[in-house]
Amino acid sequence: MIVILWNIVLALFWSAISGEFNVPSLVLGLVVGNLVLYLANSALDIFWYFLKIKSFLFLIGMLFIELIRSSLHIAFDIVTFKGHLRPGIIRVPLEVNTPAEITMLSNMISFTPGTLSLDLSREAKVLYVHVMYLPKSLKEVAPGLKRKYESLVLELLR
Repeated sequence: MIVILWNIVLALFWSAISGEFNVPSLVLGLVVGNLVLYLANSALDIFWYFLKIKSFLFLIGMLFIELIRSSLHIAFDIVTFKGHLRPGIIRVPLEVNTPAEITMLSNMISFTPGTLSLDLSREAKVLYVHVMYLPKSLKEVAPGLKRKYESLVLELLR
């Protein structure tokens, strides 16, 4: 976690040197900071950080694609008046166990249109999720959420 702080400090330093505090300057500062940290990798032994960046970018891309796909699905249902809604609440058994992992997973599920994290069991082993479009076979919903989101959270935070 300290490495990302170094990256942010380097980005702020880059913006201060360039004399511009705007988004493009900060993004360029993050890129330059990553380059500096990559070059210092052998001395600092932080190669894991660059693997996490790859996982983070993949997670952001996947969330963006799911956001677009789900939004289009809901918009199509609204515009066509077909009423394909089949709401329900499902149980998703969890492999994540720390508060940060559970929070990230539930926020990712709630961020996607058509799904909403409702509750967590007392033992933090099951997450209850409201789904707008339940398929005929309920057996594919929880594994789909686990495959899409939980595996990425585990890869990023562990």
